[in-house]
Amino acid sequence: MTLHKDADQANMHEPKGQALLTGGASDVGKVNASDGAGATVTRKLLRTELADVFEHYGQLTISNNATVLSLTAAVDSTLATNTDYTKVTGIYDAIPHGEQHGITQQADSLTITQTGVYHVAVWADLSSSLNSTTTAFKFAVDGTIALVRRPKNFMRNVGEFHNMSAHGIVMLNAGQVVDLQIASDLTADITIEDLVFTLDLLRAV
Repeated sequence: MTLHKDADQANMHEPKGQALLTGGASDVGKVNASDGAGATVTRKLLRTELADVFEHYGQLTISNNATVLSLTAAVDSTLATNTDYTKVTGIYDAIPHGEQHGITQQADSLTITQTGVYHVAVWADLSSSLNSTTTAFKFAVDGTIALVRRPKNFMRNVGEFHNMSAHGIVMLNAGQVVDLQIASDLTADITIEDLVFTLDLLRAV
């Protein structure tokens, strides 16, 4: 009897009890999987069967806000020092809002439920109560900022709204909490009128 490891292509077959794939277009992507009732069948996996691991995303938004953040001038006017940053809070839209799946939304933070590599992004429209104000954003993980880079926004005149945006890639672990932080080079009232802060899972680990 020919051993399985020595069988040529003409003598290979599907596992016992499985439908024989014809190799046609209708068979592309099919795998052997449970039918949910104790039997194994040859079928395509449903997208929802993969979603829990591979489709995690979440966001925090600010919409048409007029409440100011009263910020104290940073000790380091270059806004490079992480201890000068303050958590953005009290002005996000009421939860729940936006699109969420697999990431838990809190009033001013997002909690990771799947360890993996994430894309983090933010855009915002801001104005200041003082001329020539520079603000910058960083994000914190479990309350700690580890970033060197500081996306900045210079607001030349009082009341003018200026847009800023930034993005990056970060490794996050299940259970970690991510929030957005802001700093200003002047003691000023900063208005974040509109903002979107998002996390998207790129690769589960």
